[in-house]
Amino acid sequence: MCEFHIPYFDIDNDIFVEPYLPHHPIGLIHLAGLDEIRKDKNILSDIRCLNESQFKRTLRYIIK
Repeated sequence: MCEFHIPYFDIDNDIFVEPYLPHHPIGLIHLAGLDEIRKDKNILSDIRCLNESQFKRTLRYIIK
């Protein structure tokens, strides 16, 4: 999915969601086809939020 449609981000719940309605939560993001991101953990992607804002963030899981 990420190679063609970058997931959206739900700021209120701090989770990635599907980029189409009804925006179900995403439990796993597979980075196949995104070779540069797989090689360099510091690459940030432009992520759209459900509230129409946008920011840069890694597509990798961040342990809190």
